[in-house]
Amino acid sequence: MHKCGAIRCDLRPIPTLMFLRALKFLLLLSPLLLPGVAGSEVSDATGRVAWRPHAWGPAGPVGPPADTMETLPADEEKAREAICRAVSSLPPDAHLLAASSSGFHPALNSFCLAFNVTCVFLDALEGERVPDDWLHNAIRFFPAPELRSQSVYEYITWAMWTNFVVLYCDFHNLESIHSVFNYPMGPVLFRHLDLDDAHGTQSVLRQLKLSTINNFILDMPHSQILKFLKLASEANLKGLARSFLLIREINSTFFKEQMASRVWAGMNFTSHLFDGVEFVGDEPRQRRNKTSALELLMNAAHSYWLSRWASAGGALRAGFKNRAGAWERCGSLGGRVHPAAGEFRQLLEKQIEQQVGTVMIDGKRLYNFSFSVYHMYTERDPETKENLKEMNDFATWTAQKGFVMAPGASNRHQRHFREFMNELNLTVVTVIDPPFSFERDFDDNGNRLYGNDRWTGFSIELFKRVASVLNLTYTIRVSSDGQFGGLVENDSDEQVWSGTVGELMAGTADVAVASLVITYDRERVVDFTTPYTSLGLSVIMKKPEQQTDPLQFMLPFSGRVWTCMLLAWLLTSLLMLVCARLSPYEWYSHNDCVPVVENQFGALNSMWFTIGSLMQQGSDLAPRASSTRMVATTWWFFTLLLISSYTANLAAFLTTSRLGNIDSVEALASQSKVKFGCPVGGAMYNFFKNSKITVYRRMWDSMVSWSAKNESFVGKTSEGIGRVREGGYAYILESTFNQYYRERDCELTQIGGIFNPSSYAFAVPQGNVLLRDELSEVILKLHKEQFIEDLSDAWIKRFNLTGPPCSEVHTGSTPDGTLDVASFGGVFVSMLVGLGVAVLLCFIELMWRSATLAMRTQRSFADLCIEQLRLAFHLAVNRKSPPVKSSPALPPPRPMVSLQLPQPSKSPKREPSIGGSDDSGNGYGETSMAVAADTRL
Repeated sequence: MHKCGAIRCDLRPIPTLMFLRALKFLLLLSPLLLPGVAGSEVSDATGRVAWRPHAWGPAGPVGPPADTMETLPADEEKAREAICRAVSSLPPDAHLLAASSSGFHPALNSFCLAFNVTCVFLDALEGERVPDDWLHNAIRFFPAPELRSQSVYEYITWAMWTNFVVLYCDFHNLESIHSVFNYPMGPVLFRHLDLDDAHGTQSVLRQLKLSTINNFILDMPHSQILKFLKLASEANLKGLARSFLLIREINSTFFKEQMASRVWAGMNFTSHLFDGVEFVGDEPRQRRNKTSALELLMNAAHSYWLSRWASAGGALRAGFKNRAGAWERCGSLGGRVHPAAGEFRQLLEKQIEQQVGTVMIDGKRLYNFSFSVYHMYTERDPETKENLKEMNDFATWTAQKGFVMAPGASNRHQRHFREFMNELNLTVVTVIDPPFSFERDFDDNGNRLYGNDRWTGFSIELFKRVASVLNLTYTIRVSSDGQFGGLVENDSDEQVWSGTVGELMAGTADVAVASLVITYDRERVVDFTTPYTSLGLSVIMKKPEQQTDPLQFMLPFSGRVWTCMLLAWLLTSLLMLVCARLSPYEWYSHNDCVPVVENQFGALNSMWFTIGSLMQQGSDLAPRASSTRMVATTWWFFTLLLISSYTANLAAFLTTSRLGNIDSVEALASQSKVKFGCPVGGAMYNFFKNSKITVYRRMWDSMVSWSAKNESFVGKTSEGIGRVREGGYAYILESTFNQYYRERDCELTQIGGIFNPSSYAFAVPQGNVLLRDELSEVILKLHKEQFIEDLSDAWIKRFNLTGPPCSEVHTGSTPDGTLDVASFGGVFVSMLVGLGVAVLLCFIELMWRSATLAMRTQRSFADLCIEQLRLAFHLAVNRKSPPVKSSPALPPPRPMVSLQLPQPSKSPKREPSIGGSDDSGNGYGETSMAVAADTRL
């Protein structure tokens, strides 16, 4: 037999089922190959086998009572004598058809083979250590290893074990849990324990205690489980976070009398048992023990057998004369063994298949036995204060339905846990991290504080409320190193966990209460409750000083663009003037009564037309010629693109210039003027260090390059906020602290949104599912009652403030995205300048007109100005008379002279030529107008 050191034994790679069966066969042959070596093992094993004959007389079953079994001696010869005595004591008219035993014994197996008696094994411990060809007439009335293995596999899946350790004392029973070898949800470790070596076993258990594995499968017999509990208690391998599953059979009597006193109060100790048989069709559901179920099945099989062999008889010696062999010395057994006893096995197997059922697993048809899961409790009676020892039925497994929880089992289990928790004094570990958790000596009224009252903060006050709901007793203390928890190297260059996480793993703390961020690495070693607040990473920096530029509206275009635009306007106006003067189609008469041809595009009108189009206002001038229309179309297309580009660029420029071109994490990462950084170490530091995203990778590279000059990373948040207040530095921190500092310093602002979202939660040792669920349930309830929202407002927004927070203070500054007069005043200045020029031109026109009329009418320049001003400000008058010359200066009147236009000829009408002349060659003044003498006045 393989012997394995208690410390170093670890079956890696995991043995396969074929290897286990080969090992089992070699162990079975060892008494034959090496009698001197393995004989003692066989003797020890056979000494535990008990048996009972099953015989029937004319009136029914005869022999020992159903619940009575005789233990066979270890010596094979003495065992034969005991079997002979038991069979000889049966009535002469009885028929011995079967024998049941708790395991394999060579003498009993020889008897069954010699007389073709059905041998029924009730226990898998020894029955599976015999080759199948030795037991061709045997029935295994116990769950097959494949069935038990499937049940164990489904239990650890149902219980959501992510990893576990199999602790075993020998290899023989590992086949019954072979399904867990390829468990997909986490690593599976196997540790061999030599419980007789107390020092070696404790070393193994202490190593397991320091690991992150808190789930254990115990594969050891009764005699060894008591030793294990004693050594595990000495190694302190206990607590609420650890769960133990015992897969060997025990009964309530053994638990109460021997085991209960060693099971630690409050621990999750579970037994996976085949403790009874259920028949198909039982209504209501009824569980029978193995012996009573077997008795019913045998009686039913005997009824069928008796109907077929009622007339059969014959003495034992007549029927088996040539096969008795070593059993000749038993003497005459009369007719107690029927010659047709071999037929009974087939009938019994048929009854088992019908009543118990069968199931296919791994291609094998197996009896469909069920398993039960029991929680083992040791608690005090609240009235008598005595220890109660209970094995409570928690769930039942069948191949068809899997695990089905017993009615009320969950509530009973939680009630037991709550009662146990109320008697404990939990150790709560925290970190000094205002405003979430910090220590104070005096309250607001100056009274000295003691104990847990000295601790306060967002996280602390929330836990106090949760503890009051659950009626928990606790003691708060700071972690040994003051850290939240991360992987560090110890003196042996090993990766170990520090801070609150390390204390939870070491078992020196029960709950971690702080602003503890849920991360992947932490989740692997501890269990987190439901998050009590959400957060993410964010950037905080000082608000930039607003740089006012009156001509900010001109910034979307450069000076060269403005110059080119002015030249384009002048060029287009000049081209419009030239084309209009050259094209005959722009010369036309505005009045048919006065057929004088004119050109509307003078120098000023050409400039007015183009500037009106540029301002998208148009004008009353409309080109008539194709050339001028082409000039206008080209200019309009140019102004369309120009105005659209200006409008879009102005909006984008005003938006991006609000924060000095830094309005997002991407913008921060793409510049180097403003330095940025984060705290050294911790989850945030590792996030940037291990990130594969381009933006965060670029930020990490920048921070690393600046760290040589101490321009990026900081030791703590207060140092980073100090740099931010000095200006020119952006600090990356959690969004909750971002809000905390912004509410207290109105000069700080957040850049961009939140990235890498996460949450704060309480942490408990991994495997302490009940405590985790209890805390999570109350947290969800407090979320529903908005208690946590009130805490957030009180501690993050208003804590330690004498006035209102910055989010409620009206600073008089314009909101982000709003243009102020100081930054957009150039537009108004331009308007005022333009209006001033217009007024100036108005007065120049007035004076020019007055001067012209004064020369023509011989009147005073001042009188004409005053008269024009008086008319302008007399709003009720909108008409005026034309100016008249003074009478003394006029010469005597002359008669009106009219020019007779020549009569048109009879010839066909033709279009006038350029310049307005007809075919006779007369010019504009000769043929196109009538002249009146002195009509200007």
